Amino acid sequence: MENKHKAILFIVVGSLFLNLIMFFRINSMKQELHNVNNTNSNNLYMLESRLNNLTMAISNLQEENKWVASSIINANHEKSQPGQIHLDIDFSLREIENGAQLKVVYKTEKEEEWSEVNAVNIGGNTFRAPIFLDKKETYHYLIVSRGNINRSSDTMIIPSNYYIPNPLEVISRSTTSGAKGAESIEYHLAQYDPIFDFHKIKKAEAKIYIDNNLENVIEIKPLDFTNDRNSDPYISEVFKEVVGFKTDLVLNNTIIRITVEYFDGSIYEGILYPDYMFTLKPVN
Repeated sequence: MENKHKAILFIVVGSLFLNLIMFFRINSMKQELHNVNNTNSNNLYMLESRLNNLTMAISNLQEENKWVASSIINANHEKSQPGQIHLDIDFSLREIENGAQLKVVYKTEKEEEWSEVNAVNIGGNTFRAPIFLDKKETYHYLIVSRGNINRSSDTMIIPSNYYIPNPLEVISRSTTSGAKGAESIEYHLAQYDPIFDFHKIKKAEAKIYIDNNLENVIEIKPLDFTNDRNSDPYISEVFKEVVGFKTDLVLNNTIIRITVEYFDGSIYEGILYPDYMFTLKPVN
């Protein structure tokens, strides 16, 4: 009987000893795994850092090797009028071949033939080329040199706000609610940086439809935030010409359509409510 107790005690002690060995071994393996993870993380961080430095170096090298150092588009306000936009493209070159002809070529996306104009020197390595736009389409242009070696810049896009009025955009929208839900809605809208005066808004109105029937036409008028304590200071300081209106709502039955006329004679329309993605589209 005594031998049996000794055997059981030996087994228990042996099990505890093995468990202790396994415990310390597992902790050791965890520490080794932690060290490996730290090493891998450090190596990954160093690799990402070197890759970022290499990417930046390549980008800087590409920028330094660009033939065209800079290109700026300036509006010619004296010559421009609705449908006839005159622009000056000023560009600087890093190097110029003696006797080479410098030109700006441009066209719309739909055209196959490029129009071209000669560039004149306006000082040092800086040149100017006047271009004329008469279509409300996307324009591309290139700066080219024709001589013993022909060179060309990358294709660049003329921003649309030079030849198309900037749209009226929503900058804030708020509703008042009653027991049955939203009862009225108020909009603040603004046009961003029109380049030409004839691209400014001449008239804007909101047409209110209920059950597809025209119920009201509201003139969208300029807003004065001077004495409005509840107005957004960002809106009142940044946007000098903010327009807006307020109207009652009949839930699920109200449609608000915006019509905007610009001084160049163009007219745009779009559904303001219930759509959240408000977009004005030309109607003439």
